[in-house]
Amino acid sequence: MTDQPSSPFAYDVFISYSHADSAWVHGQLLARLDQAGLRTFIDFRDFELGAPSVTEMERGVLTSRKTLLVLTPAYLASDWATFEALMLQTLDPINRGRRLIPLFKERCTLPPRIGMLSHVDFTNPATIDLAWQRLLQSLAGANGTVPPPTPPIITSTSTTPPSPAAMRRLREVLAQL
Repeated sequence: MTDQPSSPFAYDVFISYSHADSAWVHGQLLARLDQAGLRTFIDFRDFELGAPSVTEMERGVLTSRKTLLVLTPAYLASDWATFEALMLQTLDPINRGRRLIPLFKERCTLPPRIGMLSHVDFTNPATIDLAWQRLLQSLAGANGTVPPPTPPIITSTSTTPPSPAAMRRLREVLAQL
């Protein structure tokens, strides 16, 4: 969102889609995201002219807080769309950062690497309002932050109590959670 100048990301969301789905993506999805104040990165508007598409896809994924996959049979048949999804999955294979959001626009059979992720469903007209609400909340996030990962469990076999400096550091770490 535009009120997040401290965000390390230039964009809130990179939209990964098949050009066969351009009418819905450009006409409805992009309009709703822009209306919500989200900084969107999309190929037809944000790719640098003359630059290789591959490097622009990489730039979109790396400079966006989230990547939205608009899932349809055409998306799954597209090598370019697969490349975009795999790029982020290479950086975070199990999606701990919750940066990859699958959006079902049409029912399709997903590969396991995407099917394992919870998704937002735009295929049911009866729940479309809820789908929009969930999507916009997820993309807006809490000031662009994701919850911190669960801290590791630290075990010690030492019977010596921790030093005051170690206790101070532990309190600082816990305060950040």
